[in-house]
Amino acid sequence: MLLLANGASGIQPTEKERAKIQEALSQVMENLARQIVRDGEGARKLITIEISGAPGDEAAERIARSICEFTAGQDCDRRV
Repeated sequence: MLLLANGASGIQPTEKERAKIQEALSQVMENLARQIVRDGEGARKLITIEISGAPGDEAAERIARSICEFTAGQDCDRRV
């Protein structure tokens, strides 16, 4: 996906409008990412794990990898 904006229109979106645009783009990108995973050769499972309250990104990744390995019963690749 390529998204370009050069300001030529002169439109200045409000913070509320910017938030709506950001949410819409996030939904589209997440949907595309899930489609890519589902279409992957040899893909048998799609596991989505959301971590909150972890002390940092590394801790969140360790927790997610542990949950993934426990759930899938195998090593999870580096897409965590």
